[in-house]
Amino acid sequence: MRAPVIPAAVASSAAQLSARDPPVADLPSGTVTFLFTDIAGSTRLWERHPDAMRGALARHDALLRTAIEAHGGHVFKTVGDAFCAVFASASDALAAAIDAQRSVAAEDWAGYGRGTDGGDAPGSGTASGSGTDPGPGTGPGPSTGPGPGTGPGPGTGGFETRPCPHPFPPIRVRMGIHTGVAQERGGDYFGPPVNRAARIEAAGHGGQTLLSASTWELLRDDLPDGVAMRDLGERRLKDLRRPERIYQVLAPDLVADFPPLTTLDARPNNLPVQVTSFVGREREMATVKRALGHSHVVTLLGIGGTGKTRLALQAAAELVDVFDDGVWFVDLAPLADERLVARAVAGVLKLGETAERSIEDVLVDHVRHRRLLVVLDNCEHLVRACAVLAEHLVRQAPEVRILATSREPLAVAGELRLTVPPLAAPDPRHLPVARTAVADAVAAVIPYAAVSLFIDRAAAVQADFAVTNANALAVAGICRRLDGIPLALELAAARVRLMPPQAILERLDQRFRLLTGGPRTALPRQQTLRAAIDWSYDLLSEAEKVLFCRLSVFRGGWTLEAAEGVCATAGGCTGNANAASSADIQRTADIDADVARGPTGADGNGDADHAIDLDASDVMDILASLVDKSLVDVRHLGPVPRFRFLDTVRAYAAERLAATGEADAMHDRHLAWHADLMAAFDPSSGNPEYASWIDRFEQEHDNLRAALRFGTTHPVRAGSVMKIARTIWSLWLDHGHVREGNDWYAMIYRMVRAGELGECSPEEVGWVAYGLGQSFRSLGRWSPAEAAIGDAIRCFKRSGNLQGMAWSLNGLSSILAARLEFRRAEAAARASLALLRKLGASSGEVAATIVVIGEVARAQRNFHDAAESFRAALEIFPDERFSPHNLGHVLLHLGEIAEAEARFRDSLHIARAWGNPMLLATTLAGVAGALVARGRPNRAAELFGAASVILDRSGIALDYTDQLDWNHHLDAARSALSAEVWNAAFAKGRATSEHEALASALALFDSTVS
Repeated sequence: MRAPVIPAAVASSAAQLSARDPPVADLPSGTVTFLFTDIAGSTRLWERHPDAMRGALARHDALLRTAIEAHGGHVFKTVGDAFCAVFASASDALAAAIDAQRSVAAEDWAGYGRGTDGGDAPGSGTASGSGTDPGPGTGPGPSTGPGPGTGPGPGTGGFETRPCPHPFPPIRVRMGIHTGVAQERGGDYFGPPVNRAARIEAAGHGGQTLLSASTWELLRDDLPDGVAMRDLGERRLKDLRRPERIYQVLAPDLVADFPPLTTLDARPNNLPVQVTSFVGREREMATVKRALGHSHVVTLLGIGGTGKTRLALQAAAELVDVFDDGVWFVDLAPLADERLVARAVAGVLKLGETAERSIEDVLVDHVRHRRLLVVLDNCEHLVRACAVLAEHLVRQAPEVRILATSREPLAVAGELRLTVPPLAAPDPRHLPVARTAVADAVAAVIPYAAVSLFIDRAAAVQADFAVTNANALAVAGICRRLDGIPLALELAAARVRLMPPQAILERLDQRFRLLTGGPRTALPRQQTLRAAIDWSYDLLSEAEKVLFCRLSVFRGGWTLEAAEGVCATAGGCTGNANAASSADIQRTADIDADVARGPTGADGNGDADHAIDLDASDVMDILASLVDKSLVDVRHLGPVPRFRFLDTVRAYAAERLAATGEADAMHDRHLAWHADLMAAFDPSSGNPEYASWIDRFEQEHDNLRAALRFGTTHPVRAGSVMKIARTIWSLWLDHGHVREGNDWYAMIYRMVRAGELGECSPEEVGWVAYGLGQSFRSLGRWSPAEAAIGDAIRCFKRSGNLQGMAWSLNGLSSILAARLEFRRAEAAARASLALLRKLGASSGEVAATIVVIGEVARAQRNFHDAAESFRAALEIFPDERFSPHNLGHVLLHLGEIAEAEARFRDSLHIARAWGNPMLLATTLAGVAGALVARGRPNRAAELFGAASVILDRSGIALDYTDQLDWNHHLDAARSALSAEVWNAAFAKGRATSEHEALASALALFDSTVS
């Protein structure tokens, strides 16, 4: 049994070349000519002669680079043995190709393998490929002499000598030349001409140079002496676009006769011509090709519009040489009857049914001894019939491969399932701001495949469309909001005829109205974004539709436990999840994306007419089915799997939910479930599970926001809102969401005081006031912080909640210290400590209050008393997380540098574990202070730069004591450096990420600080 062997390296294409040469100044733009090259059969050469190929490749690189640069060309990208070069004129590209072919043909390649298994015979073989002299050099630069290097002698080259089982064959290079208009950005080129040049090169053989009709038109009246062209006719390249007329370069001293081109015409196939270019998917393409080398059935899975069909077609095109009996595309979308699947395949293969034998038997007999690839496209609505046929074919015909596209697996033996993800899209929050002087927003967004697709399709409808620093962030936002879904991006790009990217982005809340108008010749489900998802939704069972709609209330993902708690309804929710018609969906398209308004019928009841039951025990299986059908994504990034919708799918499901009449009920259950989750959390100091809870809340942050948003717009849910407000301040303060937390608490506090949330108990009001006061304190707004905390103390006193009073007194102490009211600050802290001891509070809470007492002493620069308090806190509760940092600072003032450094090292580890930005920033400032004390102000300036960025991002204001020490250490570092040196070091620090700054600071303790 001989299975098709998929080459490890298939013909290189522009999409596959990713290693870029350093940017070259003054690259040609506009109409340019590309020269693409690679070594034919290089995979086999590396397998048989790995050592020899190192030296041979270096020589190859030198020869090609010399020829290209001698004729004014620029190598803008290389990967392995593949070169991408650009020229301002076609004649220069042709001359470079001819010279390069002659140089390669004249080289004595056999010497590289003489006497060894590929030993680098003519020299050491370690040149980087940048040399320009005849022999490969011996070092990282150009060769130092006219001969074969300065190694110890032929055949040694620095490698062990051993017998060579195969003689080293000549290197042969195939080349392709194409002319067109391409965009240059950041030292790279983009656009269809780049892909076309790569496909032309891939169609040739080693030693052959091919060029396109556009290049021939520029050369035909001015060919060099002795050079001619051979017309090879119109050929279908493997990019599936229009045929290209190909010409072969004929020149003296070069081989003229080659086997037929490796174009689609070389093997039988029925692959359809595509009107658009294939963008991105390098990794997925490589995976599909590898998978078909060892799996009989490969199924590409994904939601509608993710480009499964396009990927399958392109993979089939690139593998056409592997299957002697062809690749065959079978479009199943028009079929509605499962009995027609086998007939559709037989029809593509030109087979007819007979009276004596079934079409299945005829089909099996035809393919039994053939090597072919069958692409079954759009299997999801005929999945059982496709599975039966696929399994029957591969069992009877061992050299047949099935490549299927579907929204759910075929579930046959030996099936390899590959999920086709959306295209990678940039996150606008992590991109440079275009208006800043150093920003290059274009360079930041260009590498993303989603952006490349948007640009390609936008340029097709508006020829002068280009991404600029002015619109790059809007384009990035479009790609992100549309989840990188190719169909959505293409429909959005078509709108650039009517509006700029920023306007498109602003209208994406109404994406299902905006993203219409696909090609009239496309299938109906490919003409609008809504229709693409309709196709998947209509194939769901009743229970799947119910859960699919209800899951839309989640934001940012959910766990199985949450889905069971929110979406399962033992008694049912009012509504009919299957009653939503297309008209209903269109009428509800403008619902609030965050708070569904419910039924839309004229009588206020919409389509609700009976209860729907969904038992919790059924949720797991139904959810798994939605995952299989590519509507829900699952991620295993931690101990508990998390599920999520793409934002576009969630928006669709939310519209469907609104039309069922149970949107309010589901949002209410979502609010209640997350309120109970928050109520189960103990935010007190010393809770050993505190950090893990906060990390979990960070994952649920979008859900908590959505729950609060719904609760505050529906006053009857005030109890659930208060449960969340009771403890969520811990998340907002510890993970740096202080500004957001302050906004929420200010709104809730205002609503409570205005009676807009109904009757609230004094204790509930106290916790809202406490959270508001803590957020004001973290923003450095001392007066409103004192007022809010004072209100919290009064509310807790009325309700008799001594714990709330103790915590509020602690907060008040820090605020008073910042206002230099030290006597009142110490009194408040000691009153808090007395209350906690009266309550029998945990050692963690007691220790936290002793830390506050120490901070009052530190604020008064009483460092001995402060150190005593911090050490006492650690003795009572060794895991107290602020004491190491605080103690480190006072020890620096006391001149105990080594011990201070040890405490800062502990604090860095704590900051990493807890993810608290304020703790990290102030600890970095402490490490900087230690560096100044040890005479390293330059490095200290870098740490201050990194710490300042952390504070800027979080919006947190330093506590009074931390601000005092920050200023003290910063002034010391700045005074030790010139303004120029300080500014450079500080800027360098600001350019580092939070993770890099933390790692860098920790590394200091492993080297010179301690």
